[in-house]
Amino acid sequence: MLEFLTSSVRCQKTTCLASVCTTVEMEDRPGIGELGHDALGIDEDHGFEKTVRNMVTSTFPAGPKTRAAVVYSSHRCQELRDKPVHSGRVLYLCPGKPIIDVLVSVHVNGFRIAPRDVSDTIGVGGIFSWSPFFLVEKHTGTSSFWAVFKLAALRFEGEEGFYFAVTGPEARSARERWVQTISKLLRQLIASLFPAHTIAVQPLPGVRSTSTRIMAGYLLRCRDNDISELIYSELHAYICGEAHLRHYKDELCQDELDSIRLTDRTVVSTRKGCYCSVFGVDEYLFCARTEEEKDLWLRAVSNIKVKLMFHAPDPTGPDLDIIRESVFQSSSALGPIPSEPPMLPVIPRVPPLAVAGDVHQLEPMEDTF
Repeated sequence: MLEFLTSSVRCQKTTCLASVCTTVEMEDRPGIGELGHDALGIDEDHGFEKTVRNMVTSTFPAGPKTRAAVVYSSHRCQELRDKPVHSGRVLYLCPGKPIIDVLVSVHVNGFRIAPRDVSDTIGVGGIFSWSPFFLVEKHTGTSSFWAVFKLAALRFEGEEGFYFAVTGPEARSARERWVQTISKLLRQLIASLFPAHTIAVQPLPGVRSTSTRIMAGYLLRCRDNDISELIYSELHAYICGEAHLRHYKDELCQDELDSIRLTDRTVVSTRKGCYCSVFGVDEYLFCARTEEEKDLWLRAVSNIKVKLMFHAPDPTGPDLDIIRESVFQSSSALGPIPSEPPMLPVIPRVPPLAVAGDVHQLEPMEDTF
């Protein structure tokens, strides 16, 4: 009788193990292959349950990770880091208010405006963080004792400008030092927010949506509340009187975020700053990694618009090859760009909501052995 029970238990264990093996093979998971005694790690000396537990925890591969677009914050209340890179006394030209004598200190992640005499101003001054959508401009003037420059923060809801004037016999050279220092900081900040990558022109194998790609690369998109979103943008050729600028989470081009329709009425814009890598497509603001890459994007989008304006025929396969080769030659001339750690804080991604579990209590299984 004892031998009969032992034989029955072994038979049921073998049947259960065979069922597990069959399920694994039907799912066709990589790395499993043909499951044998050794491949499953079966340990006859330590029991069937431990064998199955080891098999599940050590053999099955990890599930896929959720990929999301990186979002940076440049909120104006952030603290300034390190010592000032440049500081000095300038005149603050605030619209609607009298000219104010202030002290301005420039840091790697922002700048501070402090009035020299607190009694002269109300509501002037504070700490302001750099963002990739900042630019610096020089204003021309006839006086050699008065040199004005402007800091402009381009935001989704509008532009915020800061006007400063340097006075004295060396006003122009002093303004040049301010402008060059700020331009260098903005260049470093913007480059740090991009991953190492090159401008792509060829479609991705197996991804049909990229078949009409002309150029693709990472861009920063301006959002509200001083937020910059790192997206992978892909410019497509003109077909049937329109083109598209598609945006993805990354270079795999699997998850499309949205798309901008380009027509002969699309507005393409930029700003002429001492250093400005920002450009606009209709109401959207983008920031390229460098000024040279901005010019490449502007030239490509503008060429598409010209083709649409003159009702050019849809490009053929050889035409697309010529366009891609032209973009490739231009992007290759830019040279490598080093990648540094981001100089702006990353906003943590909110995890997606989990699927609701079972609401009914299952009856416990009875142990028949």
